[in-house]
Amino acid sequence: MWRAFAVALVISLGGTAWADEPLSPIADAHLKRANELYDAGQYEQAIEELRRGLQIQPHSEFLYAWAQAERKRGNCREAVRLYNQFLERDITPQQREAAQTNIRRCPVEPMTSPKTTVEIDTPWYRDTIGNALTGGGALVAGFGGVWFYVSHRESERADLYKVKLDFDRFDEENRAARRDRAISIASLAVGGALITAGVVRYVRRDRRRVVEVTAFVRGDGGGLALAAGF
Repeated sequence: MWRAFAVALVISLGGTAWADEPLSPIADAHLKRANELYDAGQYEQAIEELRRGLQIQPHSEFLYAWAQAERKRGNCREAVRLYNQFLERDITPQQREAAQTNIRRCPVEPMTSPKTTVEIDTPWYRDTIGNALTGGGALVAGFGGVWFYVSHRESERADLYKVKLDFDRFDEENRAARRDRAISIASLAVGGALITAGVVRYVRRDRRRVVEVTAFVRGDGGGLALAAGF
């Protein structure tokens, strides 16, 4: 069948054949035998003949035929690898297009390795939750401190108006001082609680961070996938 492919390319190119040297008689015998096995659907035996022929003479036709046999028996991963090796050879544009077309016909699913769990010891100051609690608590407590200062100034002004016997202004400033002092006390209480919770988090936290590592391989490359808990 791949002989027919080669002949078709010769005709379409007006006489141009494979760029490799002509096959030796021994290598050609292995290719003919592989062709017979391929046509009979005996792909594993055909691959063995092609492997032997390739060892005798590393001809591009062996690579393409081997890739075809692997694709026919459903071993797309190995077929794509062989097609890519074939594409690295000095081949014609038509041969290149045929190989690329067959690669598209034979998608390769990513091959993943079992997940590997890694425990990483992290310092306390890199604890996300603890940082959020203490940072938020400091912000709220700072807001409470500002309002406490405002209420103190309002209380001073109320005392001044009381001395001046301006009781309307005294009542106004006194109410404002009590209101803002209540806000400041509530803010300081909430901020303090958040800071305390953050400190407790730092003290009682689990210093180990679990990271799952998975390696994957595709026909055109590979990589690592990381998954970590925060």
